[in-house]
Amino acid sequence: MTAEFVSYMEQYAYTVAKRELCINDRASMRIAMPEMFDLIAGSETGAIIATTLVLPNPDYPDSSSQKNKYFADTAVTWFANNTDTLYHTMIMSVWTKILISLVFIIIFGILVYKGTEKYYTVADFDSKFEDLKTLLRYRKKEAKKQKKGHEHEKSSVEEEELHTALENIHKHVDAVF
Repeated sequence: MTAEFVSYMEQYAYTVAKRELCINDRASMRIAMPEMFDLIAGSETGAIIATTLVLPNPDYPDSSSQKNKYFADTAVTWFANNTDTLYHTMIMSVWTKILISLVFIIIFGILVYKGTEKYYTVADFDSKFEDLKTLLRYRKKEAKKQKKGHEHEKSSVEEEELHTALENIHKHVDAVF
């Protein structure tokens, strides 16, 4: 398709140049793309077409008035003859597609899991959790004592544990906010 369009451009440029610029007759009835453009490039199929258009004619100065060796119609013919070789559909079984999909899903899932685990892991989580458990244990004991009527009977060990746990919890809360 692209080569056919370029071929049309070569013919159209010749027609316009002949009519408006009074150029000499040419046997090819075309103006080569390198005569109109300083740079011709492409990617994939376009690269093949560009290469075809800019290949120099080894006979140019001596016996030929044409600088380039080929016109776009050569690329059109070449693609028509080689399309089956260049472009073929890859047939893959359904099970192969499923297997490949599963492999990618598993690999991507592991990467996402590890990334989120690393990002959302809280440093010193175990110590924070232990401090909260100590606080809850103390509050539970305190509530039981209030039910029995023994309101302020604390041992010095419990006082020290509670004080340490509360300090750690305050540090963690301050660090978060």
